[in-house]
Amino acid sequence: MLTESELVQRDAARDLGEELLESVRAMKAGQAAHKTEVAVPLAVVDAACVSVDVDLLDK
Repeated sequence: MLTESELVQRDAARDLGEELLESVRAMKAGQAAHKTEVAVPLAVVDAACVSVDVDLLDK
């Protein structure tokens, strides 16, 4: 585990903008580290009054 001064020193050398841009590019290219898909029951969709293409629910 890094000390506070070690963290400050490490973070001072980082280019957070470039790291963030690299992450967005990876996600757009389908290279996300983790992807979560949640099946929403039709009753929940109806209760929320959301218009959903029912064919997509079968996938």
